[in-house]
Amino acid sequence: GLAHVVRTTNAGARHELVLVHPQRKRNIVLYAADRVSPELIQRASTLLSMPVVPASAAFGFGRAA
Repeated sequence: GLAHVVRTTNAGARHELVLVHPQRKRNIVLYAADRVSPELIQRASTLLSMPVVPASAAFGFGRAA
């Protein structure tokens, strides 16, 4: 699926649209910007025929080991 991930550093926040793969190391950042609108996320989801998933899915949180 697609996840909206927000990363923060001392320089500020960076929003990413991530294509999530079951193997975390194969995730792909499709888009990065200062902001990502809900409309952009929905358009990308529709275009790629992928569901929007929680950001935690991009990091494997909540999965059994």
